Parts: sequence; structure tokens; C-alpha cells
Amino acid sequence: MVAVACLAAVGIGRAFWPSPEGGGPAPRPAAPVKELPVVVDSAEPELIGTDLGRSAMGLPPPPGSDASLTEKVLVEDVTGGGAWTVQFIDYHVFPPDSGVLPAKAVQGRFWDQYRKDAKELRCDKMPPLKRVALGAGTGYRCQYLDVDGDAPRWVNAKVFLEEVGPVFREIE
Repeated sequence: MVAVACLAAVGIGRAFWPSPEGGGPAPRPAAPVKELPVVVDSAEPELIGTDLGRSAMGLPPPPGSDASLTEKVLVEDVTGGGAWTVQFIDYHVFPPDSGVLPAKAVQGRFWDQYRKDAKELRCDKMPPLKRVALGAGTGYRCQYLDVDGDAPRWVNAKVFLEEVGPVFREIE
């Protein structure tokens, strides 16, 4: 009984106080990174860019001069004079404090930004649209598989919504 207690004490001592020769406990391997559920494997073609024309966005041509007031309001031309009419309108515009985060915009921007440097892209499952505060964390993450180093590793990035749209900040 005494011998068992002594052996246990020596074993516990070595676990907490390694020998000077480096015979201490082996370092624990890093915990594996959990893969996020949504695979991002292509661009999102239904996203509308600012460089597209009305027809490319699926919009009808601009209304003619005989169009109804509703049709003119939809394209912000209610004066009826086209480019020849000048109006001075004073607006006070304040930066928004929140915006709408479309899941497809997050996935599309993540694809555009990381597809060249990564083998696999993934994101959290998100609702199609969600209102979030600008500049604050959305609570969602995306990740990519970096294969450039010695061993492949998952790199996680938090998703933020800025005035320019979704942005990603890598988690250190």
C-alpha cells in the first residue's frame, strides 16, 4: 500500500514538475476547428452590382413622358423635364446606425475575397435577411481552408456589416 502511494506521488510530481532533461508531460495538441455548416462553392449571380444597367438587373426601361406619376416616382423623375429641369432640394442625411445583412451577399463577398487563396470556404447558417448594427459584430463567422503552410488549417473570420456591405475580420 505504501509502495503504491509512493509511485502515485512520483507520477503526479512528474506531471506537474518536469525533469530538467525535458522529460515533462507532452504538449496537448490543439483542439480541431469545427467546420461551419454552409459550404460556399460559387459566386452568387443574383447579387446586383452598381455597374449593371437596368435591363441586366431585370428592371424595365425608364418611363416615357406620358408615364403615370407612380412610374415616374419609381425612377425619381417627377418633374417631367428630364435633364433640362433644375430643382434644389435640401436633404439632411445622417449615416445609418443599422442595415440589412443578406446571407447571399455575405457568401458572395466571401467567395470573391477568398476563393483564390483557399481550398474550401464555409459560413455559418444565416437567415436570408437580418437587420444588424453597422460596425458591430453580427455574431456570424465564415472560414476558409488555408493550404499554403506546412499543414492545412482553418482560418476563421467574423462577419461585420459596414456601409460598403459585408466585411470580414480574421480571428487571431
